[in-house]
Amino acid sequence: MMSIKNYLNLQFHHEDLRGTLTFVEVGAGGKVPPHAHSEGYVVIPLSSASGERSTHESGKIIKRESLVLYPLVPYYVEPTQKNQTISITNTGGVSAFQKFVPNPPIKGPQPELPTEQMTIISQGGNPHTFTVEMAVTFVQKAIGLMFRPTLAADRGMLFVWSTPRRVAMYMRNTLVPLDVLFIDPGFSISKIHANATPGDTTPILSNGDVIYTLELPGGATAKMGIRVGDTIQ
Repeated sequence: MMSIKNYLNLQFHHEDLRGTLTFVEVGAGGKVPPHAHSEGYVVIPLSSASGERSTHESGKIIKRESLVLYPLVPYYVEPTQKNQTISITNTGGVSAFQKFVPNPPIKGPQPELPTEQMTIISQGGNPHTFTVEMAVTFVQKAIGLMFRPTLAADRGMLFVWSTPRRVAMYMRNTLVPLDVLFIDPGFSISKIHANATPGDTTPILSNGDVIYTLELPGGATAKMGIRVGDTIQ
């Protein structure tokens, strides 16, 4: 095992994105028309933008979801259900992104990722140690903890952003409540979104630039007294 901080110094990694690859650009106020897709796909934004994802059925919009896109912060879009289509309206900025359909398709949880030990030091000096899976590649971060039926009390997942950036997290296809912690370049917790609701598509945004996002079992931070300002090592 190595220190989680060493993951910030990785100079190179290669991700073979096999499957259908599409580049999309949508101007401010523009719209991707309603369409169906039989396979799920991963979106990798190339620029910052905001938008709305609408689900259509029988010519009517039955669901609206907010989207926040930050450069190189990927997310997963599941296949459309029978007799449904989706459309995307760009509500701010020029949205440029690439999307790809993984082959084989994503239909369940990803295999367990490599793990490391991570410790949160409370402001009172109490250490809290977790075994965290290290999500480093685009696909690993897009899938995250989706489809996992359980998450042990001492486990979590650490999303490595390498360089400081704003990020948006989603609970799409997530089956268990999570505490979502954002960690700034000084290795301090800058924001905690506690007990994120399974399946909620509302974007969970960082407050400013972060280098990691940590997902823990829902309620862990309250139970252990973990607060904003605590540090990690």
